[in-house]
Amino acid sequence: MNRKRCFLLFTDGSLSAVETLASTAICGIIHSIFGGQPLLILGVAEPTIIMYTYLYNFAKGREDLGQDLYLAWAGWVCVWTALMLFLLAIFNACDIINRFTRVAGELFGMLIAVLFIQEAIK
Repeated sequence: MNRKRCFLLFTDGSLSAVETLASTAICGIIHSIFGGQPLLILGVAEPTIIMYTYLYNFAKGREDLGQDLYLAWAGWVCVWTALMLFLLAIFNACDIINRFTRVAGELFGMLIAVLFIQEAIK
């Protein structure tokens, strides 16, 4: 299934191809200016779809959030995530990756597959 269609389906229309393309374009422009890699291909990956699906399901079940405030809340989640990633980059947390084996990456891939199968069965 098309990734942009997954957003439309899993979030009851809160996120569609327009929002996905706009955010990808903005992130691509910002990354090409500040990241120093103008030919980097950015796009929506499976973990992103899963994260937004679970964020939407969580917000839909809360009275104080609901479907109306989902996009604003998801935006703030992304801002806080960016701040935490910025701090991890400042403190050079990427040195920790040497302690992980290939099994961790394979388990993460399996988790993504299982979560997609779970969503398909629902």
